[in-house]
Amino acid sequence: REYQIKIYIAFIDYKKAFDLVNHSFLFKSLISQGVDGNIVQVIRNWYKGNTARIVMDKIGPDFPVKRGVKQGDPLSPILFNSVLQEVFRRLEWDNKGIRINGIFLSNLRFADDVVLFSESLQQLSEMITELNDRGKTAGLKISEEKTYLMTNVEGAGDVFLEGSKLKWVESTIYLGQLISFKDSTLREVNRRIAIAWKRYWSLKFVFKSKMSILQKRRVFEACILPCLLYGAQVWAMTRRAKDRLRATQSSMERSMLGIKRVQKIRNSELRTKTRTTDVVDAALLLKWKWAGHVARMHEDKWAKRSTDWIPLNYSRKRGRQFLRWIDDLHKFRGVLWSRAAQNKTGWKKQGEAFALRWA
Repeated sequence: REYQIKIYIAFIDYKKAFDLVNHSFLFKSLISQGVDGNIVQVIRNWYKGNTARIVMDKIGPDFPVKRGVKQGDPLSPILFNSVLQEVFRRLEWDNKGIRINGIFLSNLRFADDVVLFSESLQQLSEMITELNDRGKTAGLKISEEKTYLMTNVEGAGDVFLEGSKLKWVESTIYLGQLISFKDSTLREVNRRIAIAWKRYWSLKFVFKSKMSILQKRRVFEACILPCLLYGAQVWAMTRRAKDRLRATQSSMERSMLGIKRVQKIRNSELRTKTRTTDVVDAALLLKWKWAGHVARMHEDKWAKRSTDWIPLNYSRKRGRQFLRWIDDLHKFRGVLWSRAAQNKTGWKKQGEAFALRWA
């Protein structure tokens, strides 16, 4: 938004991805990626001769299983990653995607959660088609119904995959985090609050019981805070978002203590009684730790590249800019904050001061 860069994104979903992997392609992928032949043979034997039966009114006959990786097997995600890695290695996308400091970022992958990037709609459409065609050789097929498109360009045209029109969305959930071009942090905070309240009431037998406040605090910090703060490391925290988080925590504290608002007890008094960790302080501390981790990453990591990226071929829009994730760090440690983060021990010691200043 700041540099007015046009970006087109595709969130790819595969149809029954883990169930349809081609075994022959799987073994070839492992060999191609340098896995020891003896290990490949062990895996081949592990999958050889597998059968399954369908149970309905009665148990059906055995039939051979020639596709897919085993459900619940800790090795299965690794095998699937090997297959998907081989699919992407066979795609010629070195000059496709969005250019970040001279290098193209075409995709991000976490197991079967795949995201494609492009600066043009035509190129994105071509990338989706190429990925689908190449994936078929491995037994993978993109789901037209569950694959979503997103852009910051108004009036973008349609994209089709094998005759089916793909759906444009303003927001979607990727790896448990809301992704959107419009006020994503506040919307994600509100979503996390709703999830946290749902979790809170599922533990009503604890929080509304006669248990000691010490026990309630332990459950709150073990079960509720993680719900509230999932993904807080990447939030650009506005004052409004902080107020929403604090109001939620105060409401939960009142509920735990059985205190009603009409009793007019200050939030500071509630905190004295519950002694729970301040949710905003915790969020900022998570951000501080993540910033240090990113700063110490190797230069070829995309998290590092995108954080340091300054688009030189684009101009910033006029007027006040949106709050950026990095702004708090610049104000606290200056533009050379990443240099200070190289001292891991010193950076860790400054985390509490950062949280107190910007809370």
